This record gives sequence, structure tokens and C-alpha cells, in this order.
Amino acid sequence: MAFSGAPILFIPGNSGSYKQSRSLASVALRKGIDNDWLQHLDYFAVDLNEEYSALFGGVLEEQAKFIEHSIRAVLKLYERLPHPPKKLIVIGHSIGGKLIQKLLTSTD
Repeated sequence: MAFSGAPILFIPGNSGSYKQSRSLASVALRKGIDNDWLQHLDYFAVDLNEEYSALFGGVLEEQAKFIEHSIRAVLKLYERLPHPPKKLIVIGHSIGGKLIQKLLTSTD
């Protein structure tokens, strides 16, 4: 599959599902079509197995590492483009937002 839009990665919350991103993606698609956007959005989602991540910090650490790898994997999908994106948009729901915050403030 070839990707050429702006990459967006959705991070679900505590016991949340990656499937929650479908409504975000469908609204974005409809808005893009209605407004004749020049560039579309490519939605990706992290599957955290609906774990109860807010209840144990060890799970959060593992999920943060997985998300970091996921970000690299998504960006790798665009390497073939003449001007591949160097960044992506990350959307977090609930504890997913805290995971993103951890990644942004991490000194590792």
C-alpha cells in the first residue's frame, strides 16, 4: 500500500481500542472532500490490546516504547516519497495523551 498523505497516529486510552480512530478518520475524510483539500490524511492507530494501562506504571513504560517504535514504523512507510515527512501528528485519548506527553518529555 502506498501512502502519500499527512500521517496521523492515534493512541487509545485506558482499555481503549484502536478502532476508535475510525470515526476521526471518516470525519477527516469527509471534511477533506467537502473542502477540496490538496493533501489528504493517512490515519494509523496503535493497538495496545485494550490493556488497563492506567492501573500499573510498568504497562505504561512498555506502551510508551511500543508507541515510539510505531512512530518510526509509520514514518518509514513514507521513505519512498521525494519529500518524506519527518514528523507526524499524534492524537491521544485519555491516558494515550499522557503516553504522548511522556514520549515528548523523555530524555532517554
